[in-house]
Amino acid sequence: MKMNRNHIWLLLPVLMLAAGSVFAKQHDVTECGTEIDQPGKYRLMNDMSCAPDVSGVWITAPDVTLDLRGHTISCDASGDELVAAVIIGGDVDPPSQMFLENVRVRNGTASGCDDGILLWFSVGAKVSKMNLENNIDGGITLVVATNSEIKNNRFMNNGIGIGSWWGGSGNLIKGNYISYVGSAIDLNQETDSNIKCNIVEQSFFGISAGPYSTGNTLQGNLVIDGFSGIMLYGVEHLPVPPDDPEIAPVASGNLVKHNVALGNFMDMSEIVYVLATGDVYVDPGDTCQNSWMNNQFGFEMGPSNCIGLPVELDEDDVCALDADD
Repeated sequence: MKMNRNHIWLLLPVLMLAAGSVFAKQHDVTECGTEIDQPGKYRLMNDMSCAPDVSGVWITAPDVTLDLRGHTISCDASGDELVAAVIIGGDVDPPSQMFLENVRVRNGTASGCDDGILLWFSVGAKVSKMNLENNIDGGITLVVATNSEIKNNRFMNNGIGIGSWWGGSGNLIKGNYISYVGSAIDLNQETDSNIKCNIVEQSFFGISAGPYSTGNTLQGNLVIDGFSGIMLYGVEHLPVPPDDPEIAPVASGNLVKHNVALGNFMDMSEIVYVLATGDVYVDPGDTCQNSWMNNQFGFEMGPSNCIGLPVELDEDDVCALDADD
């Protein structure tokens, strides 16, 4: 049947009702301490300055999008409790609510918190276009987070830019700009993740992968003017009594390819870090544990013939140098 103008006018109330139902799914967030416990789309309506021991927003439901719309969540991390601008994580009781899926946070600033954004036992979370500033512990911290996407965020003056701990897997950390932090990207017990196209400037530790991290790819990153550029490491602990050091093994089975690390005290290294003193040394076995391919660097430290010779790279090789990537 051919539709004429009269039919369209008859359908207009139905179309308006449908549109209204879509817009009704936008939920406003205006106060610190808000818990989002139902799926849906949420938007921050104003800047929020949270009292001590109060986090900004705690997301405990799957399938949530939180758009900060350019606003800032500021914490007062002077209290006794760990506080974050946004916490993505379910309760452990019941256990079925523990692993939250498909949560998105974007377009805002998190400042002055213990952790700017905390991903706690999450699956498929996406954090993008966030500014993470002056957070004490981490800008974005992942704890047993899998298949996350941490993309196109900016970090400045955080303790750690991006930290992934204790069983992270399948995460994508791409296109972030990180400066003036203690450690820019720090992975521990991380598997099968991709660290790509990130720019790290003037940070003490650049991109690091620690013990039991394996199957990860570090590709196309630019790390300049810090102490350590790209480091794959193990850790020496002092047992009691301290006469026989225990060593958590050097990260192994990772691929480090097409990165530029320049102007650092150690541009690229595969070493053991002594926790008690801060010293570093090459594993006495002198065995290369990872694949280092076609990287540009100045100074390296690692097992014999492990890291290879430096090469000259450009934006076709290093996506961190390609503004269009």
